[in-house]
Amino acid sequence: MITNKNILMTKINTFEEFLQDKFNDLREVGGMPITKDNCEDMIDVWLQYLDVQELIDLGEKYGKYVAHETLSNLGDEINVKIIKAHNELENE
Repeated sequence: MITNKNILMTKINTFEEFLQDKFNDLREVGGMPITKDNCEDMIDVWLQYLDVQELIDLGEKYGKYVAHETLSNLGDEINVKIIKAHNELENE
């Protein structure tokens, strides 16, 4: 019997969560280091430092991320259906 234990459908982050992840990868904003104490304020500063093209680029990266995750989840869903069909045939 084949099982689907290794197939995990992932939650797709919102654009806000995507931006938060990008921010979390940074060490500093505008020459100011990011610390635990100032990270809440610094994300606002970072968003203000972004120019229009950088925001567009992040939007495009987010679109690619969503497409990748959607296709990955779709592939996982198809694999689960194949596994179920295989197991049903095996049990006949």
